[in-house]
Amino acid sequence: MKKVLGIGIVIILAIIAFFALRNDPVVIIDDPENEPASYSVVVRNLSGSQPLSPGVFVVHDDSGVLDFEGRLSPVEFEPLAEIGVAGDLAGWLATQSGVRSVYLIDSPILPGQERTFIVENTGRYLSGTMMAVASNDGYALINSIDLEEGIFQARNYDNGTEENSALGSGAAGGQPVPGQPESIDMGTATNPQATVRVHDQLTEVILEIEITAVASPDEELN
Repeated sequence: MKKVLGIGIVIILAIIAFFALRNDPVVIIDDPENEPASYSVVVRNLSGSQPLSPGVFVVHDDSGVLDFEGRLSPVEFEPLAEIGVAGDLAGWLATQSGVRSVYLIDSPILPGQERTFIVENTGRYLSGTMMAVASNDGYALINSIDLEEGIFQARNYDNGTEENSALGSGAAGGQPVPGQPESIDMGTATNPQATVRVHDQLTEVILEIEITAVASPDEELN
């Protein structure tokens, strides 16, 4: 049993090290003329077995910046959906009309764990996405929710760039391998690329966020 536990710990540490090395630091694009309130965003992994990769969250004015259901996703989405590397998608989002701020979650969130970051209220909506690591190209999406206090759950999608093997089938199923960035090419590519659709294997809620307003210094004095 101790040997099994030891192997499990090594695998988890390898996943964390792999994603930490493959993701860029936080990218922030701010409107200097706006002095907004801040919000604390808690990102929770509700799954019992599915790690969430590093991901990207975005504050924006126009809805649907990460909603590709029924369409082909941009090429910049593929690294996130297949191996959990979010930098390309973050860079692409920074060029889109109406995008105010882009934030990277630069390390994975394991089952039952959570991560907190602060966003500035520079736009109307918040969206975000993280890969379901034990899948070929599945991801959880928070899609254009109003930037306000509350608890919101993600929906799971299939990016349409790889054929799906059984969840958790690992390298044999063409799924990400910690420490091996070339594993993006291990899966079987769809030919032609399929449109994004609701994932037919990832049926449980795996990602939840909780948004709470952060008091300004003046409010804290009152």
